[in-house]
Amino acid sequence: MSRWRARHSTLLLANWEGETTAVADRRLDEVGKRLRGPVDALPTGTPEHAAALAEYRDALTGLRNRPGGFWIAGPDPLAAEHALAGTVPLESLASVTLLSDGATRLVDKFALADWREVLAVLDSTGPDGLIRRVREVEGGDPDGRRWPRGKTHDDATVVHWPLS
Repeated sequence: MSRWRARHSTLLLANWEGETTAVADRRLDEVGKRLRGPVDALPTGTPEHAAALAEYRDALTGLRNRPGGFWIAGPDPLAAEHALAGTVPLESLASVTLLSDGATRLVDKFALADWREVLAVLDSTGPDGLIRRVREVEGGDPDGRRWPRGKTHDDATVVHWPLS
């Protein structure tokens, strides 16, 4: 069995009018929704959950870097041909933020904040403050009953660049 981690990041672009645009490749999420039922039905950290998670990961392996699946550039540089790409005039931006999937959980997993609220936390307490809030929420649901997930805590990384 091959071990690999499927990750995605979100690029958060904020303009000077206070509007935010989140850019993320959600193809892995879409594939995962079709396959995650058995994983999400079990308490995180149990042997049954671990077995279901291993089956889920094996199923994902067959869909990696294939049409109808999702693309990860790490193991296959040709996957870059399927990447999301675009441009934004730098002078239109108030900030640029890159968040790993573990850092976006307040918005996309737990639905406890929106992107404006995330930016407010980042502007007031920085990346450490945002990650601390994510950890508090994760700690309140350690077995994943309220918010089913593969593991209690996910790696969380944030780069926040105010352009003022």
